[in-house]
Amino acid sequence: MTTNKLIESLHGDPATLHDAGAIDKVTMGEFDAICLRLYVDSVRSKGLQAIL
Repeated sequence: MTTNKLIESLHGDPATLHDAGAIDKVTMGEFDAICLRLYVDSVRSKGLQAIL
């Protein structure tokens, strides 16, 4: 599984719960921040691999 697919999967369940009203906006924002950080780290490591 690629990193992007993993991040999408991790983000999908909380997004569904948010849409259903089971988690609030603040909690969803925390999940968003975690997923964004994972994505940024992934892009950075790919960039470093390309340089090396």
